Amino acid sequence: MLLIAWLALIGIMTLLELKDQLASSTGNRDLSTVLGVILLTTPRRAYEYFVYAAVIGSAIGLGQLAQSSELIALRALGISKLKIVGSALFAVFLVTLLAVSMGEFLSAPGERRAQALAAGNAGRDVGVGNKTGLWLKDGSSFINARRAVLSDAGKPVELWDVRLLNFDARGHLTALTLAQTATYEGGGWLLKNVTQTGLDGAASTKLAQRAWLTQLRPEQIASRTLRPARQSLQEIWLNLNYARANKLDAQGFSAALWQRLTFPLSVLALALATTPFAFASLRTGGLGRSIFVGMMLAVVFFVLQKMIVSLFDTYGWSMAIAYFLPATLIAAFSVWRLKQDA
Repeated sequence: MLLIAWLALIGIMTLLELKDQLASSTGNRDLSTVLGVILLTTPRRAYEYFVYAAVIGSAIGLGQLAQSSELIALRALGISKLKIVGSALFAVFLVTLLAVSMGEFLSAPGERRAQALAAGNAGRDVGVGNKTGLWLKDGSSFINARRAVLSDAGKPVELWDVRLLNFDARGHLTALTLAQTATYEGGGWLLKNVTQTGLDGAASTKLAQRAWLTQLRPEQIASRTLRPARQSLQEIWLNLNYARANKLDAQGFSAALWQRLTFPLSVLALALATTPFAFASLRTGGLGRSIFVGMMLAVVFFVLQKMIVSLFDTYGWSMAIAYFLPATLIAAFSVWRLKQDA
């Protein structure tokens, strides 16, 4: 039932995404490009919506067992609730491993290929290297940023470890500018911790900050940059360590790291949350009501998690606790309910 719910949810969300893509293309992209983008981003949707499928599949699966009196038969054979629940959660865990694998190995590469395909000719002056980072062309200058950071909180794109290479009309390098960060503020780019070096023998100049006059827009860079939550675990870990080593804002990558690490726990906690309501339907016969309450519990979980994460992010507290806490609370509440109904 979990796999059926997952495939159905992926299909529904893919159709909605296709509708949005066709509505936003406005003739700039042909149908093959749109379909290619949809296909390449399917692993990301499969990963992101798996947790919903786990809740729906668990609720329906256990609900069907309750409705057909199979749970009563299992209980009559002396099988405890915890063993029944454990078997159900083990099945969910196996499928969760598949979802995690898709999120780790297929989602990020697919997103990057989809970005390149969607950008088309508009992205010809933007390149992304696995080891060298982001490359951009701006007139006779080239810009290299080892890391481009797009916040999940909706903040403007930020470039880290920036190199500006200026060339003359003959293609000779005339100046090199290094900057720790480049941020878009007040309608323009600002370089911070800058070192300027001319190749005419002049001494290097160090500046705390300076304006960067360029025609590049944040949207051009953002269209080829993945948010931390959509990067692979390896990328998140490398970016987090880089940010900490260079005293940059690492909170976004910390949140993405713990969101990824606690994903299986969140899935299992929500699947566990549906079980007390399935057993409750044995007495009340209110299967529909029990499933509805279980689904509402899932909604409460996501609202609670978002509130806790926002609070911890605001005060710079540990993201590990922020993501472990909601799942732990839901799991503890579910176990308590199972014991109360024993």
